[in-house]
Amino acid sequence: MSSHEDEKVAGEFGFTDCHSHAYGPYGPFPPAKSRIFDPPESLLESLEEVWRAHGIDWAVLIQGSAYGTDHAALLNAIAGDPEHRRGVAILQAGVSDAELIKLHQSGIRGVRFNWVKHLLGQTAWERPDVLGAAAALLNRVGPLGGMFGELLATSVNARGVVGLIIDAGCRDVAELTAMRFPVWSRAISAKGTIKATLGNVNTPVVCAGVLVHAGDVIIADDDGVVVVPHGVVAQTIADSEERLKKEEKKRAHLAAGELGMDIENMRPKLEQLGLTYYDHLDQVPD
Repeated sequence: MSSHEDEKVAGEFGFTDCHSHAYGPYGPFPPAKSRIFDPPESLLESLEEVWRAHGIDWAVLIQGSAYGTDHAALLNAIAGDPEHRRGVAILQAGVSDAELIKLHQSGIRGVRFNWVKHLLGQTAWERPDVLGAAAALLNRVGPLGGMFGELLATSVNARGVVGLIIDAGCRDVAELTAMRFPVWSRAISAKGTIKATLGNVNTPVVCAGVLVHAGDVIIADDDGVVVVPHGVVAQTIADSEERLKKEEKKRAHLAAGELGMDIENMRPKLEQLGLTYYDHLDQVPD
């Protein structure tokens, strides 16, 4: 962006310190005994002086490595101005769901991974176990927070939106149900979210591990969600209609009492595999 655009965005949303550590005071917030270095105290009061001097409105506080997974100092710093501060935690793979929810409710919105080679012995890309554990943890963290609720549903529905697929949480389930506004989400959470980050429109996104482009066709029902790439929509419709015709014929045969194995002529193949099928009990040899 140009400097003019930077000023315009900053004027509307404010300035953000994207990476600060709060260390100390070490009396009530001692570092972990297992730490590998001794950082000097970086007191919250000193950080606040810097933020005020530079006109910084928002802050993202990062859990310091010397604290390990003890987030007391970090949560204390967030609690000083919970409307304008968020945190990034260090988590163990086995962290409980209750702890994740507690951290989320206290302002934690991200997870920090120390993947530097001198700590792992190898780069992270050479440690599939590390990457796998990280992916599993992120899958648990991702759904926290109700990013969509009844008010937003009312707004988008008035403008022609008839449903939502979201790779995160939603809230106001009773109201959404009464509105008959369907939502496919990763989780249900009463915890709201903040509106401090610009989003993107008509750009590719990955939702639940599936790449979606603007113009793709989304089909969702009680069984799940399907994404049809824009370029193959016509062929997919034709293939689907052909399958529906075949299934309608098969449904009539099944309703008449025929077995699927006979409709598909599977008896010879099953016999080759060593299976003998008897239609009646009196056919079974003694």
